[in-house]
Amino acid sequence: MVLYISNTISINGIIYFSASEGVYGKELWKSDGTESGTVLVKDINSISGDSSIDNLTNVGGILYFTATDGVNGTELWKSDGTESGTVMVKDINSGSGNSLLDNLTNVDDVLYFEANDGINGEELWKSDGTESGTVMVKDINSGSGNSLLDHLINVNGVLYFEATDGVNGLELWKSDGTESGTVMVKDINSGSGNSLLDYLTNVNGVLYFEAIDSVNGTELWKSDGTESGTVLVKDIYSGSGNSLLDHLTNVDGVLYFTATNGVNGTELWKSDGTESGTVLVKDIYSGSGNSSLDYLINVDDVLYFTANDGVNGTELWKSDGTESGTVLIKDIYSGLYGSSIDNLTNVDGVLYFTATDGVNGTELWTSDGTESGTVMVKDINSGSSSSSSSSNLININSVLYFTASDGVNGTELWTSDGTESGTVMVKDIRSGLYGSTIDDLTNINGILYFKANDGVNGTELWKSDGTESGTVLVKDIRSGSSSSSPSDLININGILYFKANDGVNGTELWTSDGTESGTVLVKDIRSGSSSSSPSDLININGILYFKANDGVNGTELWKSDGTESGTVLVKDIRSGSSSSSPSDLININSVLYFTASDGVNGTELWKSDGTESGTVMIMDVYLGLGNSTPTNLTNVGNILFFSADYVTNSFDYGKELMALNVPSNTLNTTNTVLKSIKVHPNPTTGNLYIEALKNNESYTIYTLLGKRVLTGKVYPNESIDLSVLQTGIYVLKLENGITKKIIKK
Repeated sequence: MVLYISNTISINGIIYFSASEGVYGKELWKSDGTESGTVLVKDINSISGDSSIDNLTNVGGILYFTATDGVNGTELWKSDGTESGTVMVKDINSGSGNSLLDNLTNVDDVLYFEANDGINGEELWKSDGTESGTVMVKDINSGSGNSLLDHLINVNGVLYFEATDGVNGLELWKSDGTESGTVMVKDINSGSGNSLLDYLTNVNGVLYFEAIDSVNGTELWKSDGTESGTVLVKDIYSGSGNSLLDHLTNVDGVLYFTATNGVNGTELWKSDGTESGTVLVKDIYSGSGNSSLDYLINVDDVLYFTANDGVNGTELWKSDGTESGTVLIKDIYSGLYGSSIDNLTNVDGVLYFTATDGVNGTELWTSDGTESGTVMVKDINSGSSSSSSSSNLININSVLYFTASDGVNGTELWTSDGTESGTVMVKDIRSGLYGSTIDDLTNINGILYFKANDGVNGTELWKSDGTESGTVLVKDIRSGSSSSSPSDLININGILYFKANDGVNGTELWTSDGTESGTVLVKDIRSGSSSSSPSDLININGILYFKANDGVNGTELWKSDGTESGTVLVKDIRSGSSSSSPSDLININSVLYFTASDGVNGTELWKSDGTESGTVMIMDVYLGLGNSTPTNLTNVGNILFFSADYVTNSFDYGKELMALNVPSNTLNTTNTVLKSIKVHPNPTTGNLYIEALKNNESYTIYTLLGKRVLTGKVYPNESIDLSVLQTGIYVLKLENGITKKIIKK
């Protein structure tokens, strides 16, 4: 059988693709890696040939794609891998017309895309997988005009994208999934001009991107989702020239990226979000040549990457953010050739990666950041052949587990203690060359849990103690060759929780103690074959909190002690079938903090002690129906920092830094308040005075991202010298717990 394959995607260890074998035309197929397991899912267009399958996208383990059945035009379809479960979601452009779907994007298990219903032009749509739940979000370019959506990205549950409303050009927009919440963020290139956005990147809840404002050329911008907070960071290539930004990477709250200033080639830059703090780190390829940086990764607040200095080829480099601290670690493949480095992975502060030294093939390597400590771990596939080591690396009790192929067995589970003799295959789970498609590696009390397919039982839950005999199938949850597709594995007090589908109850919450009898469905939250789709699992004092949809109350906050009776809805925050959509769950001193919308106050900051009465909104930061949309929830010394849109009856302060004092023992706390102090001058160029200070006070100053930058003691009638700080916004915290936002000019 000859297949002409395209559009491949992997979902739960199964490869889906479009193919034609000369009988059915180009249709949807799937494969588990075996000949017998490579089958046609459904002949969607049995009338006129090809179904024109495209845009394959994974949303919560369900395949979404575009196709035509020969009766309807090209529309939105979904598939669970079965013929009966492969269906058209909705005929958006009714009849034989095509809805022109594109840019399918998953935002918190909701599918967003652009489509044309034949009336409103190409606009923003969303779908929950049902016909009634597939709707146009907003007619951005009113009428039959097209809004030309592109660059869709999820930033803390908010969709950002590029679009035009027909009045302004292509600009930055955002959407919370509602019509009123779908708005242009800023008209960057004023008027009908296009700002040409690209490289949209989320750095701790702040969106960085490149754009053009007609004055400065294509440069680095950032946005907090507000008009005033959407600004040019720096005109790197002065004037109308383009700085060619790429590879935006967050390292300890500092943005690293590649760019050119028109004098040096494309090199390593960094930015703290200020103009003065956006600088060239080092001209690696001296002069106007490009150093071809790639694979930027953060390992214990040190940036590792690959680069070419024009002498040694593309090799492994590191940087601490200074010119002198940006160095070639080792010329692995000596000379100009480059060592083909890939799969850079951080394991307990040690960098693992794949590379070739020109003698051995592509194998597993490790580096501690020094030349002598950068070595090949083992030539797994002996000689010049490659082991195809993957990125499934996990540290359990200082032993590295990963997947690799030795050329005899397929890609299977391996282990390494960092030595050649200690790097061995654990077990050939799927005998022969096919490989067992291992994923979701999770540590539970020193035992590795994962999902794998042995070719008999489908993708199921496995465990390993690092030995062949101790690597076993825990349970065939979905009996037979079908897959239960376990995912979202989490350890709570030595018990594994996860979600899986047994083929009867839909995707629900499961638990396992590592035995077959102890691997059970916790509760069928959404009764029957429908799925409650548990997600955002978090452990608070041995209780599992998560969000789920029971089909009655919408997506709300749930908790579980591992029993059916103890798995309950904490509170229907947004009463009725609508969803409060809890997000950004964080544990601070055994209290759950999160964001949610009750339908009255917008998306605000909430907390819960696990009871209905103890699940309350902390403060309506954006007074009324508006959303303050708290983001970047971060605990620093019992202070919860977050950014939010602060609006009162009299004034709109825009996106501000908020600080919530969290007492060290919050179990009996009923009233937590936002505190403030008076300081002057603020903003300041140097000295900062604190009003009415009666006693000596220790202080700490943090960046907005929670990084400590200054500590000391301040005395009455004396000031704090801030001249050493760069221009920007900081948080002052006194030892009595009081905090204040300060601005350094």
